[in-house]
Amino acid sequence: MKTNPPESISVEMQTTITTTATVVITGRFDALVCPDIRAEFDARLANGCDHLVADLSDAHFVDSVGLAALVKAMRDANAAGSSFTILRPRSDDAMRVFRLSKFDEVFTIRAKDE
Repeated sequence: MKTNPPESISVEMQTTITTTATVVITGRFDALVCPDIRAEFDARLANGCDHLVADLSDAHFVDSVGLAALVKAMRDANAAGSSFTILRPRSDDAMRVFRLSKFDEVFTIRAKDE
């Protein structure tokens, strides 16, 4: 049986480079450090990162001002066409505020080693 060759073959290759920016937050994530953290988030998004990560794995306390900074970062990332992920605090005390506020259902939160 003889097969006819295709009339035309088209091959496209695309190389995509994504930029991930990780802001590491250790210790207390509260009103005292929030201005600096917000500035870091803003700077990374202004530089055109495709994915913004808030690494809270070594944070042992997060207050409502810290949560507000994370909400703003997520909204700003979405508006810029970027994604936003939180690396889960290892501290149960720090994670408790996410569960109590139900923000653990709002954010994409994953373990650091995933």
